[in-house]
Amino acid sequence: MAEVLEPAANPVGWSGTRVDAERIETELGRLRYEAAGQPAQGESFAMRSSFTNLVVYANDAETGRHASQLVAALSGQHPSRTIIIVANPSAPEPGVETALTAHCHIAPGLDQKVCCEEVTLSVDGPAANHLHSVLAPLLIPELPNYVWWIGGLPHDHHLFDEMIASADRLIVDSARFTKTASDLPQLQHISTTAGNYALGDLNWQRLLPWRQIVLQECSTPSLERYIGSLTSMKLSFARDESEERWSQPLLAAGWLSALLGVDASSPEVQSRGAAKLRQGEREVMLKMVPTAFPQTMPGNLVSIELRWRNGNQNASLTVSRKADPLHLEIIVHEPSGTIQTHVRIDSGDEGMMLDRELNSLTHDPEYAEALHITVPLVSVAQ
Repeated sequence: MAEVLEPAANPVGWSGTRVDAERIETELGRLRYEAAGQPAQGESFAMRSSFTNLVVYANDAETGRHASQLVAALSGQHPSRTIIIVANPSAPEPGVETALTAHCHIAPGLDQKVCCEEVTLSVDGPAANHLHSVLAPLLIPELPNYVWWIGGLPHDHHLFDEMIASADRLIVDSARFTKTASDLPQLQHISTTAGNYALGDLNWQRLLPWRQIVLQECSTPSLERYIGSLTSMKLSFARDESEERWSQPLLAAGWLSALLGVDASSPEVQSRGAAKLRQGEREVMLKMVPTAFPQTMPGNLVSIELRWRNGNQNASLTVSRKADPLHLEIIVHEPSGTIQTHVRIDSGDEGMMLDRELNSLTHDPEYAEALHITVPLVSVAQ
């Protein structure tokens, strides 16, 4: 992991219109001198510190600003050249506006500041659909390329393909998907057809504490003997008044099905959020229930409840949020008694999840399997 750097003063910046790559490089160099408090002809300058290229796609200016704040906060742990694309292909007038920022820090053991560079390109008109020619000259050679696609997946595959043409890792956040019926199958297709890049999902990272707890509890002797006798899986997730985001409970249901040997390939839908699945010859009832829980982000899991019946003996595992969203309550019930514990979890905020994704360039087969199983379950959410 990169050494954490102490933040310095406010970032320095520059903006212009219709600027080519050579001019951008010149201005970035000037910003490093400015950050060091020296004119461009002086001897002192701030060093560029970039371990990666990070290309961010945002579909509006507000999302672009939000991404900029997150990347700036991570610049000490993940020094990069960040290129934020704010695309508006339907704009009536073509144009490209450029904003440059240098996030500079005092590096331990050095007299100089080090700077992470950020280039924001607001692209209007047809050029927004042909971004590779804009991006390619700005990528620093020999560094890994991360692409962070914010929001739902595009229906214009040409645009998407251009963005990931040189990617080593594609990062999405399926929690932001509002068109679950099309976005999750498209994401699974991307996962299976990815060429030279690996796929990461911030939403999968948010499920990490839930996955760790369920795996740990199901591996204990008290529950392990029941695993093949599952009768039901119930997942509750947070909703707000305006919408229901199904991606996280669907992904969790896919992962649970893989873990517990449940066949989810042909769900018998009973009603929205409810379906019959199979575990061998046994019927398993799946329920996904939106519930009011304002303490966490809409779409986040609120509880997982697993129930087993082996002969005349019952067992259950319940993992749930309480009023404090940073703690989960775990209740294991089986014939010998009931055990209740609490564990602290991370906040699951976007910056923390992005930090995890930027630490990896490898393919995650567990995520790929869960995503594959999830796709047939999409029909349960319709």
